[in-house]
Amino acid sequence: MGAHYVKAILAYEEADLKKQAEFARDFLAILRGKNRAVAVFFQDEMSAETTARKGYGWTFEKRLVVRAPQAAWEKVNAFGAVNPFTGEVVELASADAKAPSFIRLLRKLLIQHPRKRVLLCLDNSRVHHSRMLQKFLEKHPRLQVKYLPAYSPELNPKEYWHAFVRKKLLNNRSFTSARAVALALNRFARNTPKEVEKEVYGDQSEFCRESDRVRKEEQREIERQEAKEEAERLKEVERIKRKERKEREMAAKQALLEAKQPLFEGGNCIQEKGLSKRQKDHLLSEEYSRIKVSPFGDSGAAFYWVKPRWPESKEHAFFCYLIEGLAKKHDAEDITLNVNDGPDIVFEHDKSTYAIEVETGGNLRRNEKYLQKKFYLNERHYDHSFVFVTSKKLKYKYGKYAHVITRGTLKKTLKQIFNKNKQTPSDSL
Repeated sequence: MGAHYVKAILAYEEADLKKQAEFARDFLAILRGKNRAVAVFFQDEMSAETTARKGYGWTFEKRLVVRAPQAAWEKVNAFGAVNPFTGEVVELASADAKAPSFIRLLRKLLIQHPRKRVLLCLDNSRVHHSRMLQKFLEKHPRLQVKYLPAYSPELNPKEYWHAFVRKKLLNNRSFTSARAVALALNRFARNTPKEVEKEVYGDQSEFCRESDRVRKEEQREIERQEAKEEAERLKEVERIKRKERKEREMAAKQALLEAKQPLFEGGNCIQEKGLSKRQKDHLLSEEYSRIKVSPFGDSGAAFYWVKPRWPESKEHAFFCYLIEGLAKKHDAEDITLNVNDGPDIVFEHDKSTYAIEVETGGNLRRNEKYLQKKFYLNERHYDHSFVFVTSKKLKYKYGKYAHVITRGTLKKTLKQIFNKNKQTPSDSL
């Protein structure tokens, strides 16, 4: 019948050239797209065993003999991705070739490129179409997957890398364990220069030229974006500074207006607490003097700014303004502050006139006869005459001239004066 017994030849399906050309056009269109922040990787898997794998090698003998020690056979699956434009290789060794191990590789790619979109080109193996991968892609939109045409290993640069690894690392070499194989694969990928890796992928001139253009445009885009962000940051900083400066100026103006308001109504005393340096400078320009005093002797001393009444001392002026303000709060009438031509404070209430002299003790030391004459005239011309002493030690020295008021009795005395239901202090004594 003409039949003969021969060894079979395996016939594989051939790739569709139209689909390969379509993939190349789509791939270049993606690279020329507007979004330049993209990292392109081609992915594939390979397996490696602990036992020695025969291959070509140099020797001075007639035959190349490799000693293969007896060891348990173990297998390692290596998931890897390569960027043919930059020479970057990412490897991940695993005990199996299932979806969870593949997902670990994808996570590693996303971590290494946190600010870029990752384009991953895959073959059509079963693990690349798993449900776990689809769910992972939904959660990570920054990762885009593009599948190679069927039966097109020549379009995957990772295949060239696997051939290079087998030739340089795995051929004629055995390993003691699967862990040793995994370490060797990772170390080889890490230590191989990128220039050597780039040469492994063959003639990728069109891709390399396009990659260089894309990489330069991407770098320019990143620089433009960083310059824009820096300009916006400086603009925002300047806006905040202007706002803070304006707020400080408004606060200073408001405080200045408040500083011009007297501490006591009708007086010229301002408490220092809360005043800024600018406000203090303004008070100095208005000839105010600084004094530390306790107004009523019932609390600690505080600093005040007082407008002096020349030639009187600032302490004398402070208490004149203090008594004037308290009298106004009690609705006193015709309040007058005198300097040289009468009592220091004069006011009317309930058809009676009141005269109050403020004494610091200076006149008692300098001219006692002048004091006697002054208080004699006060007794004749005013219904009630008082002397306010700034120091409690002067109370008994001035008691012979008029009814003495101290800091501690000032509020009480004024309250008795303006309370119509009670006698005046001078009448009660």
